[in-house]
Amino acid sequence: MEHKNLLPLVTIAIPCYNEGDFIKRAVLSAINQTYSNIEVVISDAGSDDNTLEFLREFESNNNIRVLYNKKGISKYENWTAMIDACKGEFILILPARHFLYKKGITKLVKPFIKNHDKNLAYVRGCMVYELTDGSKSKSVPSEISSMIEGNDELQRLLLGNTCEVVTTLYHLDRLRQSLPFNTNFERTFVWLQNAKLASRWPVYFINADIGEYTNSETSEQITFKTNKAKAEIPTLFDNFATLCAFAGVEKNIEFYRDNWISSANSIPEASAGSFIKMKLKNYLPRPILLLARYSVFYIKQLVFRFFM
Repeated sequence: MEHKNLLPLVTIAIPCYNEGDFIKRAVLSAINQTYSNIEVVISDAGSDDNTLEFLREFESNNNIRVLYNKKGISKYENWTAMIDACKGEFILILPARHFLYKKGITKLVKPFIKNHDKNLAYVRGCMVYELTDGSKSKSVPSEISSMIEGNDELQRLLLGNTCEVVTTLYHLDRLRQSLPFNTNFERTFVWLQNAKLASRWPVYFINADIGEYTNSETSEQITFKTNKAKAEIPTLFDNFATLCAFAGVEKNIEFYRDNWISSANSIPEASAGSFIKMKLKNYLPRPILLLARYSVFYIKQLVFRFFM
């Protein structure tokens, strides 16, 4: 690892509200990264449970700042407060019920450094979900790590690929240029924010696990949130159509909107290339495995470009 002062500062911003069962794990995963130049900003939205006890434990850490907000502050106000307080060149927003793997930030920063002349808006990777039955599923928007031009990223978002903030490292200046958050959307505003960024700058995808979400919600809570997201989709796509027009992307928005509504309650599964890797990595030599994965990726790209 390079000397800390030679590395760009990364802010890990953690919004929370009554997250006493999870906040300590999230913060520890942030401060225990292998990447050395990190600050942590925690923004509490007026918690009245034991969350505050854990936050006070961290106040003595020089790399952690805690923002105590009044109760009733909105999610957008809470997130904006964190972004305003950030000093880093890059920012990752870590919801309190998620946690990062130790090498997560290191993996996300590398493409920014290697492509410093490309003006990347964000770099994103894969998130692992713990399902209600205890099994795990992995979101993989692509089989290989690659630069993605804005138009291609918009097309991926149209297909419903995930844009979890826990796997996304944003360039802070470009994120600030895309603000404010659209307060018409409670469940899908992050998706729209990524689309706003992708309509203006290229992004980068890495096929690597960055963090994990532990499912602690009841089936009723999941259904409630899913229905909220579904209710936002028609208006969301009106906004998205404007972004597509700005970026020169001509697609059948109505088709994708209907597809989203019908599949909004599904969790994305691993892509075909990653399925090949998981099932055959112990049986095939690495060169053959890579050839198989790359072949799947490019075949899908050709199909997408000519038939979608």
